[in-house]
Amino acid sequence: IMLANLGSLYHEQGRPDEARARYDAAQGIARDLGERRLQGHLCVNLGLLSLQQGQATEARAALRDGERLLRGIDDTYELTKLLCAVARLEVWSGDGDAARAALAEAQAIATALQAGPESELGKALAEAGVEVEGLIG
Repeated sequence: IMLANLGSLYHEQGRPDEARARYDAAQGIARDLGERRLQGHLCVNLGLLSLQQGQATEARAALRDGERLLRGIDDTYELTKLLCAVARLEVWSGDGDAARAALAEAQAIATALQAGPESELGKALAEAGVEVEGLIG
């Protein structure tokens, strides 16, 4: 978990190489320990990092891996964050329909979880929604 947190810190500081190194190391440890929830969370982070670096293929692969893991353990909270990242990826790729579909699924899950607009999920949804509507609206 410390490596994942360090990765997030480096990511926020705009240090993508250090972030990726920490995320990759944490991913390996999580895999060895069978921590699927952490693996899924790290896939979201790696997907967003790759997207920010303009690496759509890598972002898509990380997000697909994360989706498989998170759906497999029925982690709807992390899945909602992942779907917001997928919506951003689809905006970047120019697929407005796929972006809206991912965002709609994320919104449905957040509603079922009763996540309010001030929650972490609510903020992630609002941010992704602005990108989806602003870039393809």
